[in-house]
Amino acid sequence: MALPLFFPIPTIISARITLRGSEQTLSLRELCKAAGCECRATGEWTNRPVVIDTSRTDYIEIGQADWMPVRIGVVSTAKPIEQARYALGAMAYAVFDVVARQSIAGLAWSRVASARGRPPLSKALTGAQRQRRFRTKNAN
Repeated sequence: MALPLFFPIPTIISARITLRGSEQTLSLRELCKAAGCECRATGEWTNRPVVIDTSRTDYIEIGQADWMPVRIGVVSTAKPIEQARYALGAMAYAVFDVVARQSIAGLAWSRVASARGRPPLSKALTGAQRQRRFRTKNAN
């Protein structure tokens, strides 16, 4: 699994973030543990509350009260480790949380999914190869 290239734009809400039935609250340190990586920071900032919501997908809300808890919508059918990894990636690259970003830096699953098309290490086709491919494709 790789992280998506774009995350939804976070919305800052003025209301207090409260729990609903389909949500769970984790600290940033617990979220790192659930994602299968170690938290590479210490201090009080690692206790920042993160609410994982499985009822709606692709949204991020940041509350203004209670030390800025963050609510992240994830896919309910995904495995718990994939949900935690998506939430940690959203914290790192959408909310720009330094603790989350340092915790997932260099991990294989935290790389952005590769784009469709030519593999990144292959060479471009020569003119003769492109012409041969065109002729075989259009041959009747």
